[in-house]
Amino acid sequence: MNFVSFINEFINPAIPKYHELLIEDFKKSLPYTGIVNRLFYKGNSLEEFLDWHKNMRPLGFDYIKINSKGSSIGRFCRIEELDNIQHVFRYIKEEDINRFNFFLEDEYSSFEDAKASFPRPYYYIRGNFVEILDGILFSSLSGFTRDKRQSSLFEKVLFENVSLIFDTNRNDMYYKGIESYIFPDLIFKINGKKIKINLQTDLKSLIFLSNKSFMFFYDQIAIISKALNGVVIGDFNRDEPIIFNDPNTRTFIVTNYHETVHRSHKYIMLVLELFLHYYQIFEAWAFVFLNENYKKIINHPEF
Repeated sequence: MNFVSFINEFINPAIPKYHELLIEDFKKSLPYTGIVNRLFYKGNSLEEFLDWHKNMRPLGFDYIKINSKGSSIGRFCRIEELDNIQHVFRYIKEEDINRFNFFLEDEYSSFEDAKASFPRPYYYIRGNFVEILDGILFSSLSGFTRDKRQSSLFEKVLFENVSLIFDTNRNDMYYKGIESYIFPDLIFKINGKKIKINLQTDLKSLIFLSNKSFMFFYDQIAIISKALNGVVIGDFNRDEPIIFNDPNTRTFIVTNYHETVHRSHKYIMLVLELFLHYYQIFEAWAFVFLNENYKKIINHPEF
């Protein structure tokens, strides 16, 4: 049985129950609901937020149907709005929150040499950004062990012959920058057979929002203007990275503004924290779903 057939036959019919659990958690875990609302919606009231979710019909982790009333509710916050979001982290270890700097600084002896290193991507991110984020994720998830033979796999046994697996060798991520990041593939392992759960694993998959959560960074620099005759022209902000002169070392440093680095780090940590929280809802749902459907799955003629 391929994963598309498995999703259509087993997972999608069980999605309404997951949606119920999600709405229950939205009502109960208000600090997390508030952050979701402010990052990905329009900062609506809690009542409007819940009303939108109640009227939205998820068809799967990758597909939702939205009524016309709520079709325009979703949007990324602006990066400066992150200054007004406060949160006490529960899942990410405190040392991980402050230890990592995702951004690079390159030093040059002259302004001319620094200028010659352009063009550069707007967000000057470390080359091992994906590995850093994955490392924080798995240091914060409990119960997962790394496969000794295939190091990209992290597995947690739910019950006999059934496990959940994260695979860091994503099939659908073509990493070109921070906006391309998606979470490791989420997989069911049933009687030794691995079946992918959805097309791409992301925080937004777990809370039924379209697009990917790290597209926030693309959204911040995309500039859309209308030309004559209704033709839409897209362009990008090119104000960063910057070159500044360090008088102490007499060098020229290429990096992003301090505010951009600080706010981007905050967004990344908030998204990781939210993913870890809503993954708990997913895992609780998966345990019940797999228990109830285990015999039906293994007895399926295509399994």
